[in-house]
Formats: sequence, structure tokens, C-alpha cells
Amino acid sequence: MSILSALLFFHAGLFRAGLFITVIIAIWGLDLQFGTTGINNFAYIVFQAAGAYTAAILTLGPHTSNGGFQSYVGGTHLPFPLPMLAGAAAGGVLAVPIGLLGLRRLRRLVRPR
Repeated sequence: MSILSALLFFHAGLFRAGLFITVIIAIWGLDLQFGTTGINNFAYIVFQAAGAYTAAILTLGPHTSNGGFQSYVGGTHLPFPLPMLAGAAAGGVLAVPIGLLGLRRLRRLVRPR
């Protein structure tokens, strides 16, 4: 019984450490976004929402599995890591052209005359 409790304690410690690291990264990002620069920018939420929506649709089962009253596009019911990877890819695919347009405009503003 002591081995089981030691394993559970170790697992809880790993969970807490991972949660702590995740929160620290989020705090650093928000401090850079709002604290250091002073810019209020919520555009990054669009990319997160696109990734979350993609992951949710790929996690759902077929629309007939819930009595047939729900109707949505997708519903492939993929296993755990695949929807998260696809969501990250969807957010990245959406962010790349918008980022390139922003960089192009920034180069025009900064270019010496």
C-alpha cells in the first residue's frame, strides 16, 4: 500500500509542477503583452479559438451518435493527441498569413527613405 501512495504522491507532484510551469509561462506572456509594452491586444484569441474549435470538432463523435438531433460538420472522434495537434496546426495556418501581412506593413513603415 505504501508503494501505491508513493506513486500517487509522485504523480500529484508532477501534475503540480506541470501546472506551475504552465501558469508561469502564461504570466510571462501576459506580462510581456500588457505590462511591458502597455498594448491592449486581444487578436491572439482568434487563433486560440480557431484551434480550440478545430480540436473540439475533431474530438466529437458522429452526429447520429447522440440521438440524431445534433448536426455539425466533422465529428471524426479522433484519439487524444491528434485533435490537439490539428488544433495547433489550424491556429498556425490561420496565423501565418495574417502575421506575414502584418510584417509586410511593418517593413513599409520602418523602411528608411
